[in-house]
Amino acid sequence: MPTSRRRRGLTCDMVSLPSARLDHISELLDFVDAFCEQAGIGERDQFDLRLAIEEVCANVMMHGYSERAPGPLEISFCADDETISVTISDRAEPFDPEHAPPPDLDSPPELRPIGGLGWHLVRQVMDDVRYRYDATYGNTVVLTKRLAAPEDATDAPPARD
Repeated sequence: MPTSRRRRGLTCDMVSLPSARLDHISELLDFVDAFCEQAGIGERDQFDLRLAIEEVCANVMMHGYSERAPGPLEISFCADDETISVTISDRAEPFDPEHAPPPDLDSPPELRPIGGLGWHLVRQVMDDVRYRYDATYGNTVVLTKRLAAPEDATDAPPARD
C-alpha cells in the first residue's frame, strides 16, 4: 500500500473564488486534495479536511449569500509537520457557528429533518473552530486540526525471520 510521506517544514497555499457558487464545490475539493498531496497529509486527515471545508463553504454558498448575488470566498491553507490551519473568509451575511442549533441525535434518522448536522460534523473532525466577523473584511472561520503521525513503511522496524 503506498504511503504518503509528510514534507518537512511549512506548506501554504490559497484559493480564491470571486463568486462563491455551489457548482464550484468540486473544484474547491480538488484544490483541497492537491494541497493535501503537496503537504503529505494522510488519507484520514484529508477526509476530515474535505468534510469540514465542504460543510463550511456550502453553508456560505447556500445560506450566507442566499439574499444576494454570490460574492467572494477565499480559503488559505498552512500545514506543518503536526498541524493544519484552514482559514475561510467571505463577505456573506454574518453567521457565528456558535449560534447554530445543536442537531437532534436522539431521534431515529428517518424522523430527523434533513440538514442541521454540518457544524456538528465540523466540530467533530476539527480540533479547533474559531469565528470572527469584521465589518470591513466580513466573516472568517479558522479550522485547526492536529495531523496524525505519518505511517511511513521506511520508519517501520525491520521484519524478523
